[in-house]
Amino acid sequence: FGISFFFNRVYTNRSSVKAESQRLENYLLDKKLDFDEFLKDTVLLKRLSRHEEDLTSFNRLAKKPYGIYIYQRREFDLPALVFWNQQHIVPSAQLIQEEKAELFSKEANGYYYIIRRKAGPNLLAIAMVLVRSDFFIETNYLQKKFTYSEEADYRVQIAEQKTDFPIHSSEGKPIFYLEKKTSRSVPYNDQWSILVRIIGLIIFLLFLHSLAESM
Repeated sequence: FGISFFFNRVYTNRSSVKAESQRLENYLLDKKLDFDEFLKDTVLLKRLSRHEEDLTSFNRLAKKPYGIYIYQRREFDLPALVFWNQQHIVPSAQLIQEEKAELFSKEANGYYYIIRRKAGPNLLAIAMVLVRSDFFIETNYLQKKFTYSEEADYRVQIAEQKTDFPIHSSEGKPIFYLEKKTSRSVPYNDQWSILVRIIGLIIFLLFLHSLAESM
């Protein structure tokens, strides 16, 4: 049991944060690649910008696990929103005017991975991938949690400063960082530490059995 405690507290602390950061990067990359595929359909983009999409295309886009927003650029004003597939949130004016292609942003309902792409001569496409929901008041319906994993909130949290666990954009640049969750009301045990404890219990029971037979 002492070995499992050491394994859980010392070894798994760092390895679990590293594993979570890799899982999160893979999750964000998967959404970025999906968004890239969407942008390749120039015919659909043109139809969306003209409000001419068919119901099948609209329903398919509405099922995507991230927000898609298409803007029509205007010469003397901010780009006009001409299509969106979700109603949870819309990009702020700051995000619309942002120059970075990929960034991390805290919005009203959580933390987002933002992807900005030129989608034609006069079109701007923005993807908003929710990383972790974060509400001013938490309820049973509005919970603060990571979207990519049910277990992540037991292990990690978004860091407010640079750590050893960066989350990179598709360009390989750090856009935010994770850190070990320092406190939680219910201890979470890694599956390996649980296995070590089970093995330890079996050995202990065998020892008691052997001791009883020798008496």
